[in-house]
Amino acid sequence: MIAEIKFGIRVEVQFGKNKMYSAIVIRVHDEAPVDYSVKPLLGIMDETPIVTEKQLQFWQWMADYYHCTLGEVMNAAIPSNLKLSSEKRLLLSPLFDGDFTNLSNSEYLIAEALTIQEEITIGDIQKILNRKTVYPVISRLIEKKVVYLYEDMKQKYVPKKVKFVRYAEPFHSQPELRGEAFEKCGKAMKQAETLMAFEQLSRGGKEVRKTELQRK
Repeated sequence: MIAEIKFGIRVEVQFGKNKMYSAIVIRVHDEAPVDYSVKPLLGIMDETPIVTEKQLQFWQWMADYYHCTLGEVMNAAIPSNLKLSSEKRLLLSPLFDGDFTNLSNSEYLIAEALTIQEEITIGDIQKILNRKTVYPVISRLIEKKVVYLYEDMKQKYVPKKVKFVRYAEPFHSQPELRGEAFEKCGKAMKQAETLMAFEQLSRGGKEVRKTELQRK
């Protein structure tokens, strides 16, 4: 791939065991890094650059000015369809007319899979094609308007849940029966003590936080 590598094109890279991303080449050199081992590129995604050197200079100025990384600027600047990652999913484009004649074998297999199921992941495509390097194929399908990408954004907000304790029926709705609740404890002193603590905290049968009851 050395002859094809040039400034501004996207390449396929791997982070960790399973994470795949598209990256942009910003320098070609033969200076081996001192403090870490390099990884090989998995594939080349473009024939012509998608970024110019002037744009990169502007990105670098923005990174310096806003005290952020060059990668953060790139992430904001690059259109979504050009930012491929293993978290993304593919859907069949509404612009696709169903004509498979101009597709290669690999492209056809992906398009066919999307006619069977609504969406597929990058991992699904790797299994379908039985290879790790799949981004160049996906890029061609996007250019041909056969598929489009979206990222499955997971909801990060998790509501806080608090456990409460109260009398079960019929003791909840019929306070006059609560003497029987103590009788049900029999000789189980811990249960009787817990019930007594609940009575003190609930003040007439209201709900009580489980943690508060445990502390009592």
